Amino acid sequence: MLAPLYTAILVAILFYVLVPVLGAFHTHRRWRIFRSRLVALSGAAELNELVSVGGASSGGEALTVRFTGDIEGIEGSGRIWLRGEGATAVVDLGKAPFHVLADEGGGQRALGRNSFVESLPWQRVRMVPEGTKLYAGGLLRFEGGTPVIYGTAKEPLIALSWTGDEQSLLERAIAGGRKENEYWSPLSRASVGVGIGLQAILLLLIWPFAFPSVRYLTFLVGFSPILCLLPPGLPFFFLYVRFWRLALLARIERDALALPSPFPTDASQKDHHGRTSTRAFRQVMLSGLFLALDLGLNFFLAIWIWRLI
Repeated sequence: MLAPLYTAILVAILFYVLVPVLGAFHTHRRWRIFRSRLVALSGAAELNELVSVGGASSGGEALTVRFTGDIEGIEGSGRIWLRGEGATAVVDLGKAPFHVLADEGGGQRALGRNSFVESLPWQRVRMVPEGTKLYAGGLLRFEGGTPVIYGTAKEPLIALSWTGDEQSLLERAIAGGRKENEYWSPLSRASVGVGIGLQAILLLLIWPFAFPSVRYLTFLVGFSPILCLLPPGLPFFFLYVRFWRLALLARIERDALALPSPFPTDASQKDHHGRTSTRAFRQVMLSGLFLALDLGLNFFLAIWIWRLI
C-alpha cells in the first residue's frame, strides 16, 4: 500500500541528495587540485631564467617552471606557442584543460568575485586570439632547443588565459576557481531533472490504484525541489542563498589568507585565518538550516492543508 511512497523517497534520496553530493565532492576536489597546483607553481622558477641552461633536467629530475607571455599561434592539437620576456616556448596541453580567467570588474578585486575561472577541454576552445595573455606552469623539456612546458598525472599542467592585473593573478585565479555552489553543478541539475521525470512517471503509474493520501505524499516527496521555491517558505530560501554567498566570500578570504607570503606570518594573521574559517562554517550551517526550514515549512503546511480538505 505504501510501496509507491517508499519508492518516491528512495528516488528522491538518490537523485536529489546522493548524486548532487557526489557531484559537489568531485567539483570541490577539482578545485582543490587546481588551487594546490597554482600555489606550488608560485614557487617554481621562471622559464626565462632557465633558458640559458639548455637542458630539461637537473640531477635527473625534470624541472618545474612557470612562464607568462602572449599567445603567438597554435600548432597541431593542443600545442600553443607562447612568447614572453626573454623566451619563446611551446605549451603542450595534452589532456589538460584550458582555463580562462574571465574578468568582470577590471581585474583588481579577488574577494569581491570580479573574476571567474572557466575550465574547458581544448576541443571546446573555439578561438584563442593572437596576443592573448597566458600563464603556463608545468614540467620542462627541450625539443630541438625549444622549451616545451607539459604536464603529467602527478605534475599536471596549468594553462590559464587571463586579463587584468598580473600582480593579483594568483589571488584572482584561486578566488575565481571556487564555484558559487558546488552542489548545483551540471551533474546535479541533470540528476534533479531525471529525478523529477522518474517521479512523474511513478505518479502516472500509481494514480488509478493508490489511495489519495499516498498519491498526495508521493507528489510532495517527488517534487520537493520545486516545493522549496513556493511560499510561505520562500523567504527562508532567500536567506539560504544569502548566507551561502556570505560563506563563499568567507572561504575565498580564508584562501587568500592561506596563500604563500614573503613575510613571516604573525599570531594576528593566524587568528584572522581561524576566525574566517569559523565564520565560513557558521554561515554554511545557517544556510543549510534555512533551506531545511524552507522545505519543512512548505511540506508540513501542504500536509495540513490536505488534512483540512
